[in-house]
Amino acid sequence: LAEFVLAEAAKELAELVLLFFAGQRPDLWHAMWANIRPSNQTSPNAIGRLWSEEACATAWQIYSACDSAEHRDKVLDTLYDLKP
Repeated sequence: LAEFVLAEAAKELAELVLLFFAGQRPDLWHAMWANIRPSNQTSPNAIGRLWSEEACATAWQIYSACDSAEHRDKVLDTLYDLKP
């Protein structure tokens, strides 16, 4: 049960990351850059966009892993119900 709860929480957190960071959000990218101010002189949007893309890529990996595990468990439960 604890593993299921953790997987569900991770999946929900990944959904929130995707909702917040996905898409073209120059205002968000600039805000991220303004709070961090990296030492190199790159474009504010370039750094924020990179961080957003990385956050989304990680969130998709977590979401996919949790979603496939959930699907696998549902299939297994169905198969167990078919036993005579």
